Amino acid sequence: MLRRIWPRNMPQKGISDLSKDNTEDIGIARGSDYGVDVGQGIDQPVAEASPIVVGATVGTAALGARYLIRAWEAFKARPIVPHARRFYPGGFEQVMTRREAALILGVREHAVIEKIREAHRRVMVANHPDAGGSHYLASKINEAKDDPTFEFLAKKPYVPPSWAAQLSPVPSHIFSLGHFPTPIHEWNLPNLPKNTEVYLKRDDLSGMQLSGNKVRKLEFLLADAVAQGADCIVTIGGIQSNHCRATAVAARYLNLDCYLILRTSKVLVDKDPGLTGNLLVERLVGAHIDLVSKEEYASVGSVALTDLLKEKLLSEGRKPYVIPVGGSNSLGTWGYIEAIREIKNQLQKGSREVTFDDIVVACGSGGTIAGLSVGSWLSNLGSKVHAYCVCDDPEYFYEYAQGLLDGLQAGVSSRDIVDIHNAKGLGYAMNTAEELTFVKEIAQATGVILDPVYSGKAAYGMMRDMAENPRRWEGRKILFIHTGGLLGLFDKTEQIASVVGNWRRMDIHESVPRKEGTGKMF
Repeated sequence: MLRRIWPRNMPQKGISDLSKDNTEDIGIARGSDYGVDVGQGIDQPVAEASPIVVGATVGTAALGARYLIRAWEAFKARPIVPHARRFYPGGFEQVMTRREAALILGVREHAVIEKIREAHRRVMVANHPDAGGSHYLASKINEAKDDPTFEFLAKKPYVPPSWAAQLSPVPSHIFSLGHFPTPIHEWNLPNLPKNTEVYLKRDDLSGMQLSGNKVRKLEFLLADAVAQGADCIVTIGGIQSNHCRATAVAARYLNLDCYLILRTSKVLVDKDPGLTGNLLVERLVGAHIDLVSKEEYASVGSVALTDLLKEKLLSEGRKPYVIPVGGSNSLGTWGYIEAIREIKNQLQKGSREVTFDDIVVACGSGGTIAGLSVGSWLSNLGSKVHAYCVCDDPEYFYEYAQGLLDGLQAGVSSRDIVDIHNAKGLGYAMNTAEELTFVKEIAQATGVILDPVYSGKAAYGMMRDMAENPRRWEGRKILFIHTGGLLGLFDKTEQIASVVGNWRRMDIHESVPRKEGTGKMF
């Protein structure tokens, strides 16, 4: 559409009345400023738009807009019919990996849980059996959603295994803190009785900072702490407590402060505890440490000590949540009830047909053996649980485990579902030279490093019993639970140094050519 161009605030008159001499006076801009070719002269008439053309243009635009509005309304009102998309094209792995799960759901490998759930819903709708998909594909989609990698640190509702639903109370939620399921593999121990097979459940691989059996208990305990509105955690243990280290790390993951009461000798109770093993990790993550002597611990008791610290924190306006020694209460017991479900699933999915006659594990506070034994009993796994206690004595742990079982209304005697053997030796966290030599020999023979406080003593006790009573173990398949504790080894370096000692200076003969600067160190 063409238009006339008039200077601002100027009465309209014939363009021929304007001359080059008065353009400056009346404020007219150069023709190029208005999009007019100056070279053509400004006295050329510009055609006016026809009213008919303008009306036709407006009418056409209105009809087009009306059509677009109707089309959009029809699009929104259309029935949504899911269409089966082209599914993940690759062959499925025997054990689903993080990458495969991400490819199936169409998300990044480190996507947050909300995106995982939304992607699962979308992919499941498109590939549901009712929409033309297969039940097998639907199972793989669900498996991808349930991949534990995506759910690390997520809080989720807890549904117990059907065979444990009779227990009460049942936890409402669980935090995903560990890397589960942990592997099971054959353990080629030397000098086993005839036809005896030992397998290893690697709970030492449940994480690095959070490794060990305590993680399974903390998944339930910290979910309860958060549900109660706690802003800090209080717990107690020995100076190299694996439980205290795991609690400190898990609490920091969840933005909770952690207060640790650590038991040490009266000679060291007023000194800096140092940075060895578990202490280093605890102090790195900012745990608050209170030291008590072994004598104070024995005379006051762990419950009273944690209550004292709890009251102090309450008076300061904090909201503390107390976790007992080793996380071993009835709620924490669910950690190893859940572990039995994990073991059963692994046996069902495994490429080898294996059933375990026995489960062997160390016992230091009672919660692990209570969960394993009641889980094996309720689930019909059929495995007899053997516990090797590394402190106190079997009678104490029968009674303590019974209290945990009664707290779950299990309706069974601890003496009927678990055998407890004494493996304390010199005392808790104290080792003979023979025990440390055993730890070294097992590491050298099998590549598996046992901690000297728990699993080392339990394995030592099991192997000694096999040597003394071989017929009791002949032909049996045994699952040994490695409960972690690698960091505790660093507190034993002086004692174990004489056992390892396999080092030497390399002998480089004088005939070997030497030239300064040949070997680059950086």
